This record gives sequence, structure tokens and C-alpha cells, in this order.
Amino acid sequence: TSQQINVDSAGIYEVRVVDDFGCENIARAIVRDVAAPDLRIVSPPGICPGDTAQLQIDTSYASISWSTGATSPSLDITIPGVYQVSVTNTANCVTTDSVDIAAFVNPVFNFLGDTVICEGETARIALDRTFPGIQWSTGAMGITSIQVDSTTAYEVLVTNAEGCTTEGIRNIT
Repeated sequence: TSQQINVDSAGIYEVRVVDDFGCENIARAIVRDVAAPDLRIVSPPGICPGDTAQLQIDTSYASISWSTGATSPSLDITIPGVYQVSVTNTANCVTTDSVDIAAFVNPVFNFLGDTVICEGETARIALDRTFPGIQWSTGAMGITSIQVDSTTAYEVLVTNAEGCTTEGIRNIT
């Protein structure tokens, strides 16, 4: 007695129609199980201030829609937060996935040691803490302090565990 039915499993469905004159017609529909698209966002766990990160999915979908409105398989982001993507396969099945990109912070440090050097002597420049990555303009790497023997600006680039960087300059006069 209904003009439509909803089905939730594969099979052959049949409808029989009889009109006012007793004429009968039978229609069949075959419903197949079609797998939803397999979807996984590849992304970094977080983003450093001022950096750009890329979220990426496979390219084999009929349509792609990110929560930002983008429709390409990759999405460049500069702001942490939750990003969602919905994809549709050629059978018109939809799958959605999301990822939460954390806000990483740049490393913070202070210089310790000398700011003035006397002729013929050396000065020590040090950081007040250690980091997984430390690179001095002198070429020294991985150490928190250096000995210098000339008046100039010494630079250091430090990298924390998340990969965020901060550069500092210590002038020795």
C-alpha cells in the first residue's frame, strides 16, 4: 500500500502493482552492498606559530569537501584546530573523517654569560635551558654554551621537541 520502502540490506526487491482494471505489473530492483570509501587524513600532530602544515587524503574520490570549503585532496593550513573532510565515491557513498591539529609553541630561552669581551680574552655565551636542536652561528651544534673571542653578533637557532624554532642574537662588545 506504500509507494516507497527503505531497505538496509542487499537483495532483490519486487513490487507488484494492480490498477483499477485488474492489470498487473511487477518491477524488480536489485540492491547491492557497496563499500563506503576508505578515508584517512594524513597530517602532522600540530603546527608551530607562523608555519604552514598540509593535510592530505587519497585522490581516488569522485568528490572531496573540506570543512574550509576546499575541494582538493590536500589542504594547507596555518591555524590549529579541527578539520573535517567528506568524500564521495562513484557509487555515491559518503564517508567523513576529521583531525584535530594541536597548537605548538615556539621555544623560549634567555641568554646567560658575558656581553663584553676584553682584548685577548674569551667570553662565554650560554642558554638558560637545553633543547633537542641547538645550532650556533659559529657552527657549534647541540651544546648550550660557546666560548667566543671576538666582538660581533652571535646567533643561535633552537628547536624544541615539536619542531618549532626560535632564533636569538647575542651581541658581544
